Order: sequence, then structure tokens, then C-alpha cells
Amino acid sequence: MVIASYLMNDGSHAGIMVAGFLLTLAAVLVGLINGVLIGFANFTPVAATLAMFIGLPGFSFLLRDSPRGGSL
Repeated sequence: MVIASYLMNDGSHAGIMVAGFLLTLAAVLVGLINGVLIGFANFTPVAATLAMFIGLPGFSFLLRDSPRGGSL
């Protein structure tokens, strides 16, 4: 929310405001997934956090060809 408060103000370009809103929604979604893992899948909070910590950077490989973002 602190980052969103810097991005989503009256003087911001509409694209930056939309990006800030989408990033905030993504953060809420990650928190909800952690909550579901803890509440319903009987993960311990540490295991759910570590799984998300490892899984989110791994998810970036679906979006990029290589770790640097371009083909080597």
C-alpha cells in the first residue's frame, strides 16, 4: 500500500496508476494463495512462505526466455 500511495496520486499518468493498481492486486493474490495454503492445505506458515518465495521467481521463466530476459 505504501508503494501504491506513491504511484496512485492525482498527478500520475493513467498508465502508472493502472500499473500500481495491478501490482497491488497481484500482491493481494499472493497473500490469498499463502492464506489458502496455510488454512486449507495444512501447510505451516514458514513452508507456505518459502514455497511462494521459490515459486514466484520460477514463474518468471514462463514470461522470459532466459534469466536476463533475452535470448543468449
